[in-house]
Amino acid sequence: FERTAEFGLVQALGWRPSQVVWVVMLEAMMLLIIGISAGSLLAWAIALPMQGGIEFDLFAEGLKAFGSRPVLYPTLILKDVIIIDALVLLCGLLASLSPALSACRLKPTDAIRSA
Repeated sequence: FERTAEFGLVQALGWRPSQVVWVVMLEAMMLLIIGISAGSLLAWAIALPMQGGIEFDLFAEGLKAFGSRPVLYPTLILKDVIIIDALVLLCGLLASLSPALSACRLKPTDAIRSA
């Protein structure tokens, strides 16, 4: 909604609706890649110092009831990180498709007037 006038202006200047969709999707993809990269690096930075294990002595009895040990060893498996990152990218692109299609359906005069 914030960029309605902008999309109306570029359409008035001659952009085709497909170009508007392309720009919105490209911007969404760039934001997703930055977020995914930052999240993956942060996960690695948090998990690396904990490779020696996290002790849950206070909860040892409860953990044994569920078949777990009182020391948990967090690990990041590259294959799992890649799969999750790809799923986040796919879901983000699918979510950005709706605003992109809405932006391309704008009538340039109405969009510019709404600002």
